[in-house]
Amino acid sequence: MTSFEDFELAQAIHRELLELRARATSVTAVELSVLAAKAELPANWQPDENRASIDDARTNAWLAICRLASETANNQTAASEVHTDPLWAVAIDRVQAWVAEAV
Repeated sequence: MTSFEDFELAQAIHRELLELRARATSVTAVELSVLAAKAELPANWQPDENRASIDDARTNAWLAICRLASETANNQTAASEVHTDPLWAVAIDRVQAWVAEAV
């Protein structure tokens, strides 16, 4: 994947994450897991010294979205209030950092 492709993917995930957070209906863990799967490094990923900072940022974004999905799944009774959880801010910040690295 080129930096430009990474940049486009990171931007798309960022947009989708913001849309989910702003949505009037509750976000499900499944929706967040699908988004996390898009951010995950591919199965055939190979370390590349030239892309280390982008891959690190992508991994951090993926982990933050996974944690948000996990907490959403564990907190079904308060799912409608998950948008106020600080994990949203962490996930959004990590995706923004990925966007910045991929520029």
